[in-house]
Amino acid sequence: MTDRSRLCAGSRTEPGAEDLQAELSDEHWLLIADLFANPKPSPKGGRPMASPRACFEGVLWMLRSGARWKDLPPRFPSRSTVHRRFVEWVGVVVRRLRLAILVAI
Repeated sequence: MTDRSRLCAGSRTEPGAEDLQAELSDEHWLLIADLFANPKPSPKGGRPMASPRACFEGVLWMLRSGARWKDLPPRFPSRSTVHRRFVEWVGVVVRRLRLAILVAI
C-alpha cells in the first residue's frame, strides 16, 4: 500500500474539536422545536425512540461536513435512525408544499 492510498483510505472526515461542540444552540433549538414531533413510545414496548434534537443535530452535522452517512460520529443516534428521520422530515415538507400548491391553484 502506498503512502497516498493510506491517506485516502477510510473516512473522509477526521474527528476533531468541532465534533465535540453542539450543532445547534439551546436558543436556536427552542425556535424550531415545535416543528418536530416528540416520538411517542410504542404500545408494543421496545427501545425508546431517539430525540428529535439529537437526530436533527446529526442531520446538521451531515450537511455541514459533507460526509457519508456511515461517517456519522457516535455521539449522534445511529446513522440509520438519523437518515430515517431525515427522510421522514423531507417527506413532510414535500407533502406540505404539495398541499400549498393545490390550495393556491
